[in-house]
Amino acid sequence: MRLAGAFMTLCALAACGEGRQTSLATPVLSYNGSHPFPAVIGESMALTPAVSGTVGPYTVSPPLPPGLSLDGQSGVIPGTPTQASGPATFVVSARGAGVGASFPLVLTMTEPPNHLSYPSPAASIVGMPFAPLVPTVAGTVEHYAVTPALPPGVALHRTSRRPFECTSHLRTQGERHEDQT
Repeated sequence: MRLAGAFMTLCALAACGEGRQTSLATPVLSYNGSHPFPAVIGESMALTPAVSGTVGPYTVSPPLPPGLSLDGQSGVIPGTPTQASGPATFVVSARGAGVGASFPLVLTMTEPPNHLSYPSPAASIVGMPFAPLVPTVAGTVEHYAVTPALPPGVALHRTSRRPFECTSHLRTQGERHEDQT
């Protein structure tokens, strides 16, 4: 019986690092997205944490902007922003099993783009350069998109303040193309 007890003790010590104190790995906490994360007023959102290890509960400091909240158990930040603000850092922290993790989450609350317009009509002659069209827009634009496709030779610059620009001379069968937007 004594031999079995000694054997079990030896196995337990071997499984626990040969009797040495093992350290718990520090969990890593992060939220994906760009830096700063752009939240748009009036649009619902939910940021989900990526965490290695077991942590909880979650806290945030300073308090999140109006319309957003932190789920203290899951770390998810859901809500609909209600006020515009520039970039601000919110430190999300979590603790578990005697260790903790934190992440500096940078949020920007932006006005949604509205009142988008271009000079109209926009005309071009085949074989001649097409001058860039500069839009007027209120609010913050993350990127531009267009539907249906533009004529061959005309490209959309997705992040430029001047999104429509000729990448080559127009080479189509018509004499001119007019922008219908």
